[in-house]
Amino acid sequence: MAQSGALNVSDLFALNSGHTTVVTADTNTLLPTNTAATTKTNRVERLDKSFGITRDVTANGQGRKYTWDQEKGGHRFLRVVETYVGTEEQEAATEYYADSVAADAIESAAGTNDLLHVFYMTLDADDATKVIVEFTVGNFSGDSGSTSHKKGERIKPTAVFNTKKSKAEFVIDKDLLDNTIVTIPVSDLNFPAGKQFYRTTLTKA
Repeated sequence: MAQSGALNVSDLFALNSGHTTVVTADTNTLLPTNTAATTKTNRVERLDKSFGITRDVTANGQGRKYTWDQEKGGHRFLRVVETYVGTEEQEAATEYYADSVAADAIESAAGTNDLLHVFYMTLDADDATKVIVEFTVGNFSGDSGSTSHKKGERIKPTAVFNTKKSKAEFVIDKDLLDNTIVTIPVSDLNFPAGKQFYRTTLTKA
């Protein structure tokens, strides 16, 4: 029998450029501010009109790609996608200096605006009192926000989120979590540097 208990709730929060702090987004521009996010209402967006989500494991298990089947397509959603879109990057082979030390990867000078994705996945099949929650750093693909308009059919803007490595370790304030889905833990959580995801289980609300 297929596993039940899927939640498929996604909250998106802004990150500062150095990935040291989860921050609020400017009310008008939606760009990251310098103010730390301290409550769940500080999220940039919630994808809550979803019929389902495909979660692909990438980068030999180290990355994630999320594709939503959803119909949230208001002006704000489209602006969020445009503000937090990623760059098209090709996988490059690691280069080495003459002393065999790996060289740092080349990064685009322009940079991107990045998000913390909080994904309330599903009830834990091993313990139904727990919710599996996955945290990832990344942004939307360049074709996200595309739409097809046909009479009598739902308009479903594409939404694809690709992960990237965090530039630094940062704290996830426990109050960013949704207390209607999980019980707020005693302590804040930590997202590790150099990782694309962090997953844990939290007690169901």
